[in-house]
Amino acid sequence: MATLRERNGNYSIRFTRTVNGKKQRTQFSLKTTRKKVAEKQKRRLETEQELGKINVFDNFDFIAWRDGVENEEPVNNRYLLSQSIDAFINDRTDLAPNSRDNYEQLLQTFNNFIGLTMFTEMVEKKDIQNYCFRNDISIATQNNYLTHLKTFFKWAEVNNHGSNVTKSIRKKLQPENLKDQILSNNDLEAVIKKHKDHISEQVAEDYIKTDSHKQLWFEPMIRFAYKTGLRKSEVIKLKWKHVDIKTNLITVVAGKRGKSRTVVIDKETRKLLTEWKKLAKYGEERYVFESPNSTASKSELMGIDTPRKNFKTFAKKVGLSKSIHFHSLRHTAATNYLKAGYNLHEVQKLMGHSSISVTERYLHLVPNDLKDKAEKLGLI
Repeated sequence: MATLRERNGNYSIRFTRTVNGKKQRTQFSLKTTRKKVAEKQKRRLETEQELGKINVFDNFDFIAWRDGVENEEPVNNRYLLSQSIDAFINDRTDLAPNSRDNYEQLLQTFNNFIGLTMFTEMVEKKDIQNYCFRNDISIATQNNYLTHLKTFFKWAEVNNHGSNVTKSIRKKLQPENLKDQILSNNDLEAVIKKHKDHISEQVAEDYIKTDSHKQLWFEPMIRFAYKTGLRKSEVIKLKWKHVDIKTNLITVVAGKRGKSRTVVIDKETRKLLTEWKKLAKYGEERYVFESPNSTASKSELMGIDTPRKNFKTFAKKVGLSKSIHFHSLRHTAATNYLKAGYNLHEVQKLMGHSSISVTERYLHLVPNDLKDKAEKLGLI
């Protein structure tokens, strides 16, 4: 770890590391009063230290290193982009051959795109955007191009070939294909049955001997999330005091962005919770789906990844799409609310969406579903 230090207008750099529990420090004067120059030297030193090119803690000659860097620069301090690309490829000895070839091909194509006589320092943000964000290539490819160029221009800045014009450019978000993330009731039942069969086999083979290892929470939690659409974090943080079975209401306390909301449960979910309440350790302050490590006197929060990993495991075992995961239960609930007749604003409140536009993503799934149903019934 390196930090810049300034004293009386002069900059120095300090490296710190811990070896066998003891801190080691080494510091060099950068012999400059210009912060921008000092920051560039810091970035280059850090990069070369990380790549193993230098060892600042082992008799490192900073002056020789600095003079060597300066001697590498041309008199006019300008590099053609092609020169920078060659230097980058030669410098990246850590890359596998295939990766080096990919970088070289992409960077040369980029050089041809903006002009072979272009200087590295003259490349602008819009040049990167025009090259990467083209309509003739997929979003995945666009992001791949940007990733490679970000790596190159970060290197260019550290090595005084130009500035990193890619800093403020963000990757494009992949559009969600919600249709592929919706579970049918048959899918749900298949996942639950596969989990039951797995546990039964483990018990029969004497691998599981206690109830705490039987994951008794799995079926009620999955059915509950499928019906209510609560987020994974909201499900595991839910306490019995937030569940009013008599009035069919659940209070989600401090959901996303710290907001609370009320969710209505149907008869099926009410029955599920009533039965689970008899099996689970009950107490107003206990979690509804608590950690198996909980004791009679203490209710512990279930690990945030436990539901996700278990659901994904058995969804995969029954052959569901890779796009199906625990959050798919929430997507499905939102769609089912709309199918049941709730309007967009009602579903927004039930789901705790930040805006109505988030809820509208599910709207296009409903007509298609109804059309498919009508076709199966021979109505159209």
